[in-house]
Amino acid sequence: MLRKLGKHMRVYTNPNKAEVTFGNKRVGQIARAQQEGISQEMTAREAAQKYGTPGKNEMATRKQAKALRKEGYKIRRNRGKGWKSPSLKWITENLKRRQAGLILRILRDEPKGKDKWAIPLPERSFLGQSQNERKQLTNYMLDEATRLG
Repeated sequence: MLRKLGKHMRVYTNPNKAEVTFGNKRVGQIARAQQEGISQEMTAREAAQKYGTPGKNEMATRKQAKALRKEGYKIRRNRGKGWKSPSLKWITENLKRRQAGLILRILRDEPKGKDKWAIPLPERSFLGQSQNERKQLTNYMLDEATRLG
């Protein structure tokens, strides 16, 4: 992703300053978020548009089955004689994805799903530069601009 951002960089120089910008405002925003590690906020609606919502007939995932077993989910034994922990296969074949999610929320005593949440981005140096290297590069560009100007 960061390699593609480099294609949109523009360099402007004059005798007094040098400026490195992006031709597209949105590309510049993405680069800044990557450089400074700004967290993104996502809403449930955006997540549904981007990733879709589980269909009514989709079966529980293996990850959900493992989480259910970890939380202590039990089912009745045959003929109603006690309780047992179901197999992963039984959960994925007999529970719908939405049912498994609801059961997990109940077992974990969690409130209804979140409406929005923050996704933290790690701080990544766009050009692999530290603050000191950036100053050196700026000084070099200014020197070159004055030499050529």
